Amino acid sequence: MLEDDDLKHLIWWSSTNESFVITPGEEFSKALAQYFKHTNVASFVRQLNMYGFHKVSDGNTTENSEVTTWEFRHSSGSFRKGDIDSLKSIKRR
Repeated sequence: MLEDDDLKHLIWWSSTNESFVITPGEEFSKALAQYFKHTNVASFVRQLNMYGFHKVSDGNTTENSEVTTWEFRHSSGSFRKGDIDSLKSIKRR
């Protein structure tokens, strides 16, 4: 999802490239169906938690203050943009 140019307004890498940000609204929910067997944002977040990701910020971090955003980071710090090899260490708990 992070590499899908059509979703850059819904999910993107943070400025540090060590976490990612989502806009947990209806459009993001619909986009989940392209990758998962559901459209439930809460289920997506539960799955992130099971793989060691945690919400690190919750609020309006975009230029448009009406848009809610959530930022997620992996607890090991091994999830970074462009670091394909580190993905092997991310496993379900």
